[in-house]
Amino acid sequence: MKHLERLFTTAIVIECLLLALFAVISRPDSLMLEYLVRDARVGVLLLVFLVLIILILIVNLILFGRGSLRMRAVVWLVIAACVGSSGAVSVRVINHPWPVWAKQSLHAIQLAVERYADDNDGRYPEFLIGGESTSSHAMDSLQKGDYLPTYPQNLAVMLRLCELDQLYRFIRSVFPSLIQSPYYRSQGEDVAALQEAYDDPYTEGHSAKRFGATFEQMGNVVADHRLEDAKWGYPFWNRESGSRDTLTVALQGQFYYKALYKPGSDNPDGYILMLFGDYGNEGQDTLTIVPGGHEFDGRLPDGTGIGMGVPVIPELGLEPDGKPDGVIIVLHGGWPWEE
Repeated sequence: MKHLERLFTTAIVIECLLLALFAVISRPDSLMLEYLVRDARVGVLLLVFLVLIILILIVNLILFGRGSLRMRAVVWLVIAACVGSSGAVSVRVINHPWPVWAKQSLHAIQLAVERYADDNDGRYPEFLIGGESTSSHAMDSLQKGDYLPTYPQNLAVMLRLCELDQLYRFIRSVFPSLIQSPYYRSQGEDVAALQEAYDDPYTEGHSAKRFGATFEQMGNVVADHRLEDAKWGYPFWNRESGSRDTLTVALQGQFYYKALYKPGSDNPDGYILMLFGDYGNEGQDTLTIVPGGHEFDGRLPDGTGIGMGVPVIPELGLEPDGKPDGVIIVLHGGWPWEE
């Protein structure tokens, strides 16, 4: 009987440790617990931990009573684990939402863009790809001169490439028929699926990787039909707030960079830089529709999307269309703002 009591007590201790690890083991840049309420998978796993602890505790009490010093210690351990883990959740949710860090990453990109312009007589990069390059002859303007050798990590992707996603990947590898829903894909898998769907060449097999080799870095999602190497992009204007479709999820934490040219100029005189927020955020109205198209369009190689991806620039008469676009911050520099 004593051995059985020790077994149950050990089981409770292990469950408490798992619960505590659930709150603290995830990497700081993944911030997975911010989505505890939104992401049912996280909530379900936490609930399983709690239920197991309670069940084992109840069985232990029934079999061995509640008066022993060991049982009192175990009860306090359970309470401490629950309170401690919930406290860790609260701290991460309140103090470390990933969009705040993502905005800092966008400012880091802007700083690199401005440094590039300072070294090139005020000429801004023609286009950015993002991610990383495995070649010494990088195509991305910021990577060429080591202004930004590797783009910042996309914290929205890291959020879902944490320990829980590894667990679900393992389950899918063993029982692939059990989890077919896109809801159970990591965002990295959504990004990979998006690149394949739109024939983006900057992925596996190319030295330039728009979202990094493991899809964990920020990438530029806007096409620029004025340049041969920048004509691939994504229909970001079709993003739907709250949707879990591949496009909306994959756009989280990605950026939009567009070089701007003065009329008659051959070199970029300004730029606009945006960041897409999480799938549940409607964001700002930063894109507008221009009947008949516009030179700032982010259209796709087949010409679709004309008049649907134009950035809002009141200084140039490009006014908002009243529809939020999921962008949570807009940065810019040069013309026309410094005229």
